[in-house]
Amino acid sequence: MSGLLEIGEQCVRDCIASQALLPNDPKLVTLMLWSRLHGLVTLFQAFDFRQQFPGPRGVNPLDVAVEATRGLLLAGLQGHQNVGQ
Repeated sequence: MSGLLEIGEQCVRDCIASQALLPNDPKLVTLMLWSRLHGLVTLFQAFDFRQQFPGPRGVNPLDVAVEATRGLLLAGLQGHQNVGQ
C-alpha cells in the first residue's frame, strides 16, 4: 500500500477503536473510502456536472456530491438504520 493509503488505514483503525465506526476490515474500509473519492474526482473530470446537476448559484456540484455520498457512506459504516432515506 502507498503511504497515503497506509495513513488512511491508520485513521480507519483509530475510528474503529474509538467506536466511531463499526468493526470492519480496516483495509477494505480504507479502499472503499479511497475508491469513493477517486470515483468522484474521475467523474467530475469526465463530465460537466454543472449542466447535469445544476445547484444553487455559487455552489460547486463536486462539494454537493462529496457531502451527499459522505453522509450515506458514514451512515452505513456507523450502523445507522434507514440509510439514504
